[in-house]
Order: sequence, then structure tokens, then C-alpha cells
Amino acid sequence: MSDWQSLERSAVLVVDDDAGVRGAVARFIEREGYAVLSAGTLDEARELLAEREILVVLCDITMPGGENGLDLLAEIKGQQPDLDVLMMTGNSDAAPAIEALKRGAYDYIRKPFQFDDLRAALKRAVERRHFLLKASMLEALEVRRAADRENLEQVLVSMATIIDAKSRFTAKHSARVSDLARLLRRWACRPSASSSSPSEGGCTTSARSARPTRSSTSPPR
Repeated sequence: MSDWQSLERSAVLVVDDDAGVRGAVARFIEREGYAVLSAGTLDEARELLAEREILVVLCDITMPGGENGLDLLAEIKGQQPDLDVLMMTGNSDAAPAIEALKRGAYDYIRKPFQFDDLRAALKRAVERRHFLLKASMLEALEVRRAADRENLEQVLVSMATIIDAKSRFTAKHSARVSDLARLLRRWACRPSASSSSPSEGGCTTSARSARPTRSSTSPPR
């Protein structure tokens, strides 16, 4: 998912082989204001994941056909690491749910669940997806700005070089200015003959103190 418009058009994918559960969950999510896609098998879910923009996946762990929701979870995390997956389980054994979290599931919901719990979990997953996309967009913007600054510097240097080369008045002007600046720096930082310590060198000498002072015995002009 590359931009904010795609995120706004994306849907929550509900994957469950139980048509009753799948339909009830889909209707609830629609009432919450999200677009919804439903799949009764893992193959149907794979097709939708390949063809549509998906915001969050809500998948049952126990699925028919020799595969389960953990298999789909592993595929999603391998292909779309930022896509959050909420796992549903009706198993009283917590081991599958713990394994799902280890494999990268954002959260799990135990059946039968309260819709308030589903609402809260879905809201957290959606907010996280929004945050990740904003962070990615800001990073891309900063990279583009850095590239623009670098390009501008290169253009200015090229223009200065062209001007120096074409004008007999400004030829090698930039190089002369740099050389003069280095000479002035050496002069300003030269050790003072009267300095009693290294810290009293010329770098700290002001322009006024660098001028020769009038001797007290000199006759007035």
C-alpha cells in the first residue's frame, strides 16, 4: 500500500469457513464504517490479498483443507510485513493463539467474543496501520527534500563554475576567495610574540588590539 488514498479505499478481510460467523462479523465491521471482504477458504483469501488493497485481516485459526490460519499468517508476514492480522480461535487451548502471536499476529480474539472486544482490537490495528503509513510517507518526504537540496547545491556549484570560466573578470574567483580565506585564517591564528600561553594566540585577538599602539613617550603630532 503506497499512499493514503489506497489506505482509505482498502477493506478489512474476514476469513472464516463458518458462513454464519463470517456473515455476522462482516456485517458488524460494515456498521463500524469499514469496507469488508469475506473469504470462506484460504485460497479465496489469497486471491483477495493479491487483487485488493487490504487494511487488516481477521482470520480464524481453524480452517478446512489441511491448512490453518497460521499458514496464511506466515504468508502475509512474508509478503506484507506491515499488514496486521487478527486471529480468531474457538479453541479453549491457548497454545494456538500464543503460536499465532509468536508468528507475528497483531492480536487474537477468542470465540465466542463480544463485539466490543472486536471493535477495540480492530480500532487498534487500524490506528497502527495509519501510523505506519504516515511514518513511511514522512520518511519518503524527507528523502526527497534531501535529494532536492543536494541537486540545488550541485546546480549552484555548476553555475558558479560556468560563470568563472566564461568571464575574464571572475575567472578562478571562487578559488582565489578560498585561498584568501585560508591565508586570513592562518594570519588571525598565528601565535603572538608576547603571549604567555598557547591560549593567548592570535585567534582571540580582536581587530582593535591587533593595531600598533602609540607609545607613551612618542611626541604628539
